[in-house]
Amino acid sequence: GGASLACIAWQVTRPLKFIAQDMNAVARLEFDKVDDVLQNAAEGGHVGRGSMIREVAQIRDCFVDMTSGLRSFSRYMDPYVVQVLLQSQRQAQLGVARADVTIFFSDIADFTTITENVPPPVF
Repeated sequence: GGASLACIAWQVTRPLKFIAQDMNAVARLEFDKVDDVLQNAAEGGHVGRGSMIREVAQIRDCFVDMTSGLRSFSRYMDPYVVQVLLQSQRQAQLGVARADVTIFFSDIADFTTITENVPPPVF
């Protein structure tokens, strides 16, 4: 009775605790803290810190997919911008806004002439 119930509760709560820890790490964009979980999933193996409870394993698998997508997204966008979006809990939207800006144009004397003749590795 009670021992069986405690065992089932442990099988549910323990993996959920690990999922919550990993979710907190991903929310801070600390992907290195969940790399082992993602690597196991990428190799088609058992998702790390798994569970015998199907629903808990499904949550873990969805989390792994979401984390992989977020990691890919953060590679193409400044991590600071991704962090600001995550912390604001707002969805990014395309838009245009009028703003006063200052633009600074500068030219180094003979820069173009010099760099046209310099091979890329030297430059």
